[in-house]
Amino acid sequence: MPKKSKRNLQDVVGKETYEVWLDMLHELVPGGRADRLSVVVAGMLEYAVEKSAQIKH
Repeated sequence: MPKKSKRNLQDVVGKETYEVWLDMLHELVPGGRADRLSVVVAGMLEYAVEKSAQIKH
């Protein structure tokens, strides 16, 4: 079984970006529609994947 990485999303995208995302989601989620939020979260994850590919292992 491959060893799991200890990195988390904050490590990948950076503390400031991560905190902005959390603040934004806290504002949007209570009155937000899931179909609209899914597009936002998908964009966040796509960004994180691109950033992760740039990080040297």
